[in-house]
Amino acid sequence: MPFLRSLTRLELSRGFRHLGEASFWSTLTKSKIRLRALRIPKLEFPIVEYLASCSGLEEFVFDHMNVGANGDNPTGTGITPTEEVQLFYDSVLPSHCGTLRTLGLACDVPDRALWYLSHDRLEQIALCPSLRHLEVMYHHMNSEDPFMRLAPPCHIVSDPPSIPKFPLVRPFPQHFQ
Repeated sequence: MPFLRSLTRLELSRGFRHLGEASFWSTLTKSKIRLRALRIPKLEFPIVEYLASCSGLEEFVFDHMNVGANGDNPTGTGITPTEEVQLFYDSVLPSHCGTLRTLGLACDVPDRALWYLSHDRLEQIALCPSLRHLEVMYHHMNSEDPFMRLAPPCHIVSDPPSIPKFPLVRPFPQHFQ
């Protein structure tokens, strides 16, 4: 892909049918194309492999996740959805932590629970020193509420190195209760 050597930003729309095409992402890897910004509608295993193979990403956003599409092996790679998510946090995030300024991890699909943010995952994200914009789906449920209304405002983590404290969720207004 000599004509793409200077490519630094890639945005793929929901209509892009071959998003997880392994040959595309492996060609980016072999050609040593290092994206600084990537916006995609789905995160699939070939993309995780590409991202784990490089560093320097400043912006990474996906707003949907394809885990669970084909049961325990969504991409035919032998990787389970749980392993795919773990690979993201263990390999991809650390590879780009030093340069990442924008991180968007928003997914709303049947297996979205795999991406729910635990305290440990938030601590990993908070280690990114340049991070300025974070978009996540944070599900904090009030255990006393049978309809699982959102609990009072909560903070991501205490004293994170790079992310200022801010309320993530607010309870429903009184007239909705």
